[in-house]
Amino acid sequence: MSWTNGDETSWKDGGDSVSPAGISSFTVVDEILAGLADKQHFPDLTRITLIGHSAGGQFIQRYAVAGAAPAKLPGVSFHYVTANPSSYLYFTPDRPVGQGLPGSCPESAGSPASSWPASTRTAK
Repeated sequence: MSWTNGDETSWKDGGDSVSPAGISSFTVVDEILAGLADKQHFPDLTRITLIGHSAGGQFIQRYAVAGAAPAKLPGVSFHYVTANPSSYLYFTPDRPVGQGLPGSCPESAGSPASSWPASTRTAK
């Protein structure tokens, strides 16, 4: 499988693979987690921690919001550690600006700061 590292097929944004076409990177992780959470194979597993650094950190924070497996796998708790992502996912238009003072990003339609992967407004 392969993904790009930008545009709509970016792996870190949950994009679909380019080869074979159409498989989301989130779906791949959902399947891996389902296998790990299978009590027939790992009966004592009760906690899974997903950790990502840099682009992996971007992926982890977006997966924490949009990944399907955690909600479908009872008996296993999920924890997420994001380290040094170059961008963050926000739930509101509020953003830190300047010296950490509150600010807002433009609400215009199609604004990169107000749509996925920077905002949950158009989440996958």
